Amino acid sequence: MRRGGALRWLWVGIAVLWALGGIRMFLFHMSHDPLTDIHVYYDAAASLNARQPLYPPGTRIYPRLLAILFRPLALLPFEFAAAVWERILVGSLGLTLLRIGIRKIFPPAVGIYRLARRDWQHLGRLILWTAGLVLVQFILEPANTWAFPGTLGPRQVASEVGSEGNLSPFVFSPLVWAVVVAIEVAVAFRFAHSRQGWAAAVCLAVLTPPRVFSYNLMKLLACLGGPGKGRARLDPTGISLATRGEPR
Repeated sequence: MRRGGALRWLWVGIAVLWALGGIRMFLFHMSHDPLTDIHVYYDAAASLNARQPLYPPGTRIYPRLLAILFRPLALLPFEFAAAVWERILVGSLGLTLLRIGIRKIFPPAVGIYRLARRDWQHLGRLILWTAGLVLVQFILEPANTWAFPGTLGPRQVASEVGSEGNLSPFVFSPLVWAVVVAIEVAVAFRFAHSRQGWAAAVCLAVLTPPRVFSYNLMKLLACLGGPGKGRARLDPTGISLATRGEPR
């Protein structure tokens, strides 16, 4: 709201639209499929506790790690486990905001920004963290880790991207989707060393998956931040004094 003129009202309008979209999605899911994703992980963790395969034919495409971490909750009644999990999510969000600030939240998939800028140090760190998580999954659940690629067959992928509410152009045509992705990659590389580079990378990360829903668009708020942007310092009246280290 400290921005002036038309730009300020543009952001207000975007915020209102996103808020209305979020309320709509909340009411829709509470009416039609309340806590559906928690059911998925609870059932998967229960299967692991019972030493059953995590990926039987026709299973939904979800990675292993969260199902592994969910195993203690799967020992509890579902209602109690869901309440505990929701509190964990809210607490984790609060700690995240406290730790890095609202303007430092961004999806990890914007590693394309590091690649385009040839920032090998941070790109290597991202790769090592990803490899480390895969290794943890393999150590804890080797059989299900090997089974996961089998869930990525054409029929199962088509079922996932065909979900109601998917906004990706993949729904209309995989060819159109591929062209859009190519354009967004080209834009991300073209503007990588400019002030628009971070925003281009965030848009690439958020909009290019073949499965995009309205709640995924909240990640576009990461365009307001970026590497090197520290928290704004405030004077006693709450007015921003400075922001340091903007990308060149």
